[in-house]
Amino acid sequence: MDSIRKPKIIRGLILLLIMLIAALFTYKAQIDESFDKPFEDTWRWAHKASAEETIALTTDTPSLEESFICMVGDLHRIMVYVQYEGERGAAAKVNLSLLDLSNNKTIGTSEAVIQPSGKFSTIMMGVNNEGDLKEHELLLKVEASELQGGVLQVNANEKPGVVTSFNGDESLRTNIIYSIEYGRVGSAKGFIVISLLLIVFLAVFAYYIFIIRGLEIQKAFIPLALVYGVIMLLVIPVNGVPDESWHMDTTYKYSNVIMGIGNPDQPGTIYKRRCDAEFTDMLPNNIETGSYYQSTSELFKRPADTDLIVAHYFDSSGQVTALNFLPAAVGLSIGRVLGLSPVLAYTLGRIMNLIVYVLLAGLAIGLTPLYKELMAMTALLPIMIQQAASFSYDPVIMGFGFLFIAICVHMHVEKDAHIKWYVICGLIIIYLVFTKGAVYLPMALMIFAINKPENMKIKLPKWAIAVCALGAVAVAGVLFVAKFMPILTSIGMGGTAKETITVRYILQNPMTIGKMVWCTFFEKSDPYIQGAFGGTFGWLDVKLVIMFPIANLVGLLLLSAIEENISISGKMKKLLVAGSIISVGLIFLAMLLAETEPSDTHINGVQGRYLVLQMMMILMAIRSSGLTLKKEKAHFVITGLMIVNALSLMQVLAKAF
Repeated sequence: MDSIRKPKIIRGLILLLIMLIAALFTYKAQIDESFDKPFEDTWRWAHKASAEETIALTTDTPSLEESFICMVGDLHRIMVYVQYEGERGAAAKVNLSLLDLSNNKTIGTSEAVIQPSGKFSTIMMGVNNEGDLKEHELLLKVEASELQGGVLQVNANEKPGVVTSFNGDESLRTNIIYSIEYGRVGSAKGFIVISLLLIVFLAVFAYYIFIIRGLEIQKAFIPLALVYGVIMLLVIPVNGVPDESWHMDTTYKYSNVIMGIGNPDQPGTIYKRRCDAEFTDMLPNNIETGSYYQSTSELFKRPADTDLIVAHYFDSSGQVTALNFLPAAVGLSIGRVLGLSPVLAYTLGRIMNLIVYVLLAGLAIGLTPLYKELMAMTALLPIMIQQAASFSYDPVIMGFGFLFIAICVHMHVEKDAHIKWYVICGLIIIYLVFTKGAVYLPMALMIFAINKPENMKIKLPKWAIAVCALGAVAVAGVLFVAKFMPILTSIGMGGTAKETITVRYILQNPMTIGKMVWCTFFEKSDPYIQGAFGGTFGWLDVKLVIMFPIANLVGLLLLSAIEENISISGKMKKLLVAGSIISVGLIFLAMLLAETEPSDTHINGVQGRYLVLQMMMILMAIRSSGLTLKKEKAHFVITGLMIVNALSLMQVLAKAF
């Protein structure tokens, strides 16, 4: 035993050395040069135009002002986002000034000339910071002159935690700051080093459990996924995942329900701890250096102000059930009850999401008699772990997706499968009906290839079964229409916030839609592949080199070819492919109707993560005896994939800093 294990240990030490060298070069060659730069927090909702507004400055109302609490000590610069709409050749002057209300001293001024270019531009103002401004109330003034009948549009949103008044009105929490810069990135050296060492540990841990210990994937998945997920939530900070801002708000709403806290009288608002509102107000909607500062600087500090305040929020529960937000809401509620800092409270919410995803996927891997390695490494794709370790509602959807596929394969192979799996299968189908517009429901075609439970004692005539089935479909249809009526009305007749394509438009312009589909396939396929297999992180802005997603794709192809003692039938393979294709088609149709305008040349809004389950199902179906991988070789493929994923995380850190 020792003689066999010794070479493996030596190779493990070599891997450790290689990963340490990779971490060192990531630190010295890619991150070190950024240490003299300031932290940056972008306060504008760059990815969500619907969360923004513009305030017009005219000759009648040429100025505005915002009072806010400075949440950082070493403030360097403030930026405002403006656009001048005036006659050609004209120009407007914009003056910014910043006043420290604690001593009424002006600590920053700036003047800029804005041309009517039709685009927004950034005005920067330096801050004369003579002392620590943290917790000071500051007053930002914007004054426009020489408008010549034109209009200066100032980008704005709402920040109830840090803004104290707008134009002297304390009931308003309007924010006009585009971004702020403060401190020095070099102060985050400790966090960077710890993160890189944890990433190295991830690769070595995978080597240990698979190569040295030789654990089967069903035994190794849960500990590996949890370690991977915790490291991922450090690398991808709070609010660094697509739509996480909205999901955090919705989770807070359900957390209030759990804690018995009612809603304010004003529609579209909820109660939040002031400290939580301040924390989320400071966070960029992306992966930025300021994200790491905000997530680590006050990690273990007791919150200074836990009083409840009224805050507007974005409810993202319209397309999913409350179940999707329940895990994160439980974690967030625990943090609030314990009086933890906002960072820890929100982190608990993310961890609970991760735990539920890992348990659902782990149950699926243990249950399925086939494709265990393929399913495990699909569940461990970087995009899946990124979403699982966040406030996204994707983890519950994907977790139940893996479980449903595993149950169907189990019932297809096992003639005496326990009746409970048939019941759970039916419940998941009901869940899929009311989730994301039922775009994942076609996966349920797999049930037409499962075995009838031999221990089912109730014998019904065919007409009774048909009546029950039609009745169930009718009830599900009525409930589906009731839940998604606003969405169905919008896509059928129009009426969304922007001029999106409607069903009527599709019927009237089939050739235009055909051209969109063609251009989408041939011009946008690459981002889908990269997004699904580990080439894109954050709000789709952190793009890695193509070798990472290619390596993951090749690895999954190899794992789909593992030799098995049993196999699925041709009928099941056809249903896997059909369900996948129909589901993908529904996803593109949904994005065509919800996110695409008639002037667009391709379908907008589709992301690679939407297609992961369907890709796995196709890999399950196309497996042939012509290309096989011996079972004992799978550990090397899995370990290699985890090393690739670890290197990917290093590059995410490098891109962020």
